[in-house]
Amino acid sequence: MTSHQPHSPLTDAYIGPAALTTSRGDIPVMADLFLEPADLALGAGGAPRAWSGRLEAAEDVNIFAVAVGPCTLRMPDGRQATVVPDSVAVGTGIIPVTGVGPAPFGDA
Repeated sequence: MTSHQPHSPLTDAYIGPAALTTSRGDIPVMADLFLEPADLALGAGGAPRAWSGRLEAAEDVNIFAVAVGPCTLRMPDGRQATVVPDSVAVGTGIIPVTGVGPAPFGDA
């Protein structure tokens, strides 16, 4: 991931800083997140659009050791949501995540 400026809050993606709150405290991360296309993501009854992406620890942190279950992802503007770590190959430095509920970015 690179240190791009965060996308506008009205886009379907976010690349930028965030904080991952785990049982061991907050971990600064760089987030690369996206909403599923609107025509594929709305469920029955207007369910929130699905979202996912990946996180990379901004510091020298073993993110795999602390992000072992659902965690809270907090954006710079204060919005937050739950993320669930997906299966990863240890040693990549990146942790894929799936969002739970409405995304904390974009127009979801």
